Amino acid sequence: MFNLLRGGLLIILCCMSIICYSQSGLCDPTVPFFVVDLASDPNANFIQYNPNKARNTTCCGKTNTDCIEFEVTLHPNALGFSFEAIGATATGSLEYQIDCGPPYRSGEVACVNGTGPFTVTFCKPGGNGYDYQIQSIAGIAEVTDTTIIEGCNTILEVSGNIDYSTITWNDITSGSGAYNANLSCTAACTSTVFTPSTDMPSLIEYEVCAMPVSADCPVLVEVCDTLDVVVLPPFDVNLTNTTFCQNSANNYGVSVVASIIAYPYDFEWYNGYDATGTLLSTSSIFNMPATGSYSVKVTHNIYGECASIIKNFDGVIYPSPKVNVGPDFKVCISDTINLNSIASGGDGNYSFLWDSGETSDFLSVYPPLWKTYTVTVTDGNQCTASDAVVVVITACTEDCSNGIDDDYDGLVDCEDEDCDCCFAKSPVLSKN
Repeated sequence: MFNLLRGGLLIILCCMSIICYSQSGLCDPTVPFFVVDLASDPNANFIQYNPNKARNTTCCGKTNTDCIEFEVTLHPNALGFSFEAIGATATGSLEYQIDCGPPYRSGEVACVNGTGPFTVTFCKPGGNGYDYQIQSIAGIAEVTDTTIIEGCNTILEVSGNIDYSTITWNDITSGSGAYNANLSCTAACTSTVFTPSTDMPSLIEYEVCAMPVSADCPVLVEVCDTLDVVVLPPFDVNLTNTTFCQNSANNYGVSVVASIIAYPYDFEWYNGYDATGTLLSTSSIFNMPATGSYSVKVTHNIYGECASIIKNFDGVIYPSPKVNVGPDFKVCISDTINLNSIASGGDGNYSFLWDSGETSDFLSVYPPLWKTYTVTVTDGNQCTASDAVVVVITACTEDCSNGIDDDYDGLVDCEDEDCDCCFAKSPVLSKN
């Protein structure tokens, strides 16, 4: 079983579940082979517990020995690494080689140039089992990219086996060091405060350099690393409608529309300007209780107070108008009906619109059939109300003298039995 640790992070190796053998060409094909990728961290550490593949045959032209092979890749900020075989006591020295070069004692640091890959071979006669540890030796520890919003600041930091008095920070984006002015410190500081300005691009790259002080790899060459600072633009907010017409649901919801919707925000709604008065709500939508003066404070919930904005507004709830067209009608089909709408409330400035398109406050109709008529009144505040009336057509009584089939039975005037006078018996003449 493999246990792979790197400063609390897992190192991923190939050849973990299948048997892999020498691939470098420096060893016999039957020598067990492992890939050790330490490129993600200059302080990376690898431990290979006693593998189930025993050392075998030879590397680097050695005779009478059994070997194991590792391919090691380092982070650019690493100065070197150590290899150690840990386990059973054995006679003789324990040594390893890099690319079949001069031997190093087990546990001794090898200072190297570049990231590799380096071929590490360990050879020892016999079947003693060992655990194998490979430890990267850092110069500058890897610095971390960061993101900040305009109006806030952030701390940039560096650490590692370096002489802190030789640390320098330098802007390499502008080409002239112009954005060094946005750092609180540019020399002999492990941390510096970055404060964005309004005229800078959205991505600034800084280089931090220092002299290493590793006792294991005493080099006289400055080591450097770069980090990116992403500057987010400031945000602004607008409010949805803050004027309402009174409604039975008491729904007067005001919400915020931010200029950059991807940000996560917190909200505070107050019944006074400038975030004063009583805190009424922390929801993204504020149901306004009454006409009055209000404010909302919108805060980026990662960067906090430095990334907040206050918006004042006057909320108004207008009284809505009312309209009445009267009760439903029952009429004869031939009758003309005058519908009168009576408006009240609101601001008193009314306009009318019937569903038939007419725009007066009254409507004359000649319904051939049963029908509903609706009128909508709108006041000067654009508040509206509607009312409807149902006109029901009924059979009428026959008028016996107008020449019209009033009751729609197909008979007109004296032809209709409803006109009794038309069916009176003729008078009987006297014989005298």
